[in-house]
Amino acid sequence: KPNLRYVGYEINPVAILLSKLRLELLNVNYCIKEENVLSIEMNEQFDLVFSEYPWGVRPNDQIVSEKNGYVEYYNSKSKADWAFINKAINSLKENGKAIVLSSGAALFGLPDRQSREQVVNKKLLESIITLPSGILPWTSVNSYLLIFSHDNDKVKFIDASHCFEQKNKVKSLDVNDVLKLMNTVEDTEYIKHVANDIIERNDFNLNVSNYIGDSDVELINPHKLEEVAD
Repeated sequence: KPNLRYVGYEINPVAILLSKLRLELLNVNYCIKEENVLSIEMNEQFDLVFSEYPWGVRPNDQIVSEKNGYVEYYNSKSKADWAFINKAINSLKENGKAIVLSSGAALFGLPDRQSREQVVNKKLLESIITLPSGILPWTSVNSYLLIFSHDNDKVKFIDASHCFEQKNKVKSLDVNDVLKLMNTVEDTEYIKHVANDIIERNDFNLNVSNYIGDSDVELINPHKLEEVAD
């Protein structure tokens, strides 16, 4: 649409050049900024945000948080996943939506519990989608789409790990099948709507497999991880 404006933040000069070339071909209004998003405050907000952040980055003391953002960053000291995710959330307009491509490391584990707790308690988490393993060229592990918006009393968990086509041992995402799951409103074999208070009782674990699949598991003398970990 001619009235849309595209803004990008990227630290890699080659990626910036490729992005500019593609946007020039599309003949759209754009601005690509060469910035490390973790070291700046995001003062501009958008209708739609997409983030594909680098996995495995370790946090440092130079991470800048937004003073008036929807969420604050809790330094896990082991990985900076939620620092990147929070930048996407804090860049949203009130009626906006953010889509983040993430590894599974951000979804569970004690170090990032506070970050998961705040997005659930503030009703910012809309959906989590498990994508097929092996569709990204740099890893064979599962990847996830995290979708954020406002006023969500439930989280829609979607298992789209089967939504792929394979030719000559190369997997590609079946986008149409994923969209069908996203547009399905009732619970199915691959979809589960889970109330925020249920997620809280699960100690804010956001692993999709915890909510979809075989749930008839009896835990003997269960304890929260924080009760037994140092």
